[in-house]
Amino acid sequence: MPTLSRRSPFAAAAVVSCGWLLAPVLADDGSISYSVSLSTGALIGIVGGCVVLVLLVICCCCCLRRRRKNRHKRELEEAVAAATHSPKSNSHAIDVPYQQDFGAAAPRQANYTQRTGSTYTGGSNPNGTMNTYGGNYSGGAPHSSGSGARGSTSLWDDPVIVAARIPIDRVELGELLSRGGFGEVYRGRYREQNVAIKTLLPSTRKDMSHIEAFLAEIKLMASMEHPQIVQFVGVAWESLSELYAVSEFMEGGDLRTLLIDYHNDGHPLGFDPLKIKMALQVAHALTYLHSLDPVVLHRDLKSRNILLTEALDAKVTDFGASRQRSDKTMTAGVGTSFWMAPEVIMGDKYGEKADVFSLGVVLSELDTHELPYSHAKENSDTGRPLPDTAVLQLLLLGKLQVRFSGVGPEEMTQLAQQCLQMEPNDRPTAAEVLYRLHTISREYPSSYSL
Repeated sequence: MPTLSRRSPFAAAAVVSCGWLLAPVLADDGSISYSVSLSTGALIGIVGGCVVLVLLVICCCCCLRRRRKNRHKRELEEAVAAATHSPKSNSHAIDVPYQQDFGAAAPRQANYTQRTGSTYTGGSNPNGTMNTYGGNYSGGAPHSSGSGARGSTSLWDDPVIVAARIPIDRVELGELLSRGGFGEVYRGRYREQNVAIKTLLPSTRKDMSHIEAFLAEIKLMASMEHPQIVQFVGVAWESLSELYAVSEFMEGGDLRTLLIDYHNDGHPLGFDPLKIKMALQVAHALTYLHSLDPVVLHRDLKSRNILLTEALDAKVTDFGASRQRSDKTMTAGVGTSFWMAPEVIMGDKYGEKADVFSLGVVLSELDTHELPYSHAKENSDTGRPLPDTAVLQLLLLGKLQVRFSGVGPEEMTQLAQQCLQMEPNDRPTAAEVLYRLHTISREYPSSYSL
């Protein structure tokens, strides 16, 4: 029987220094082999190290997640602040109705005014005829009016602008109808027809950037022709600071005023044939804009910018924020905040689907007669509306949407909710909305169909 030799100092040292156990094993043929295993201390050390490593990984993940969350929160706050403090987004707060005495009957006779220089005062013409802007019509570009009118005049030489010019002495100025952030609209007359006359505010008439932006809007209006877009008549001027865009006068006022009357009169909620007709006509206008080459985005579609004829046919207006699509530049947050798509509020790239989102908000207005998100209240006994910033934050987080009454065709509510999807790719196109509205309108014999 062989005997085991004493363990060598080298083996013992190996056991002590490395934590390995060498256990001798006697085979049947008398040979000796060794079984190698970890000591208990080494095993505990390895397990402990693994636990520490896992904890470190978890901590790193939590820190990264917290940093991303904080960064997203900052971006959200910056986007909301930009949307609620920009002049354009606040314009709805100072809008007045397109026609202050809205009603089915023809509006009251305008109180026409006489212009003396740049100041407008009431008065009568000595000859007994209607007073106009004044000044003789002459060809050529307008003359400069003060230092504020210096700058590029490339648009003045544009053939579209030149072709759209009308004689200023045939344009008659009437009562003020509305005032926005940069411009104001008057009722007037041109060639014995009622017209709407838009001009810059006195405070912006000598700012070349506003003048050129107004000219760009006029050029865009002059290039469009569609039954559901307010018809452009022409542009008149005497100087750079006295520029007037003339368009057809809409006897029915704007859609927001009609909905206010509906609310005050207790008009039934929901989608009736008349409301479906209006939605269909607005969808026609959007489909036309998005079919142009290059594509034109309205970027400020809302009930105030939808005007009505005396027969309550809807037409889209106010192309001051509109723009031809450019993939490189379509990131600016332009529009009125409560009608803006999430991607516009966040300053991301956007396209035609941003207008579709705004259309979804307009559909909720048609349904409920109320302003978007007016149902969002503070969690208190006061019942005060949420601040604009809080509303937009909840919107961007997907926790708040405009509401619907549930009255009328369920397909209308479903279509509107699809237009309001957070992701642009989940929204239908304007053409798809138009097709579905046509399909829905067939169920109502009295509904208007184009």
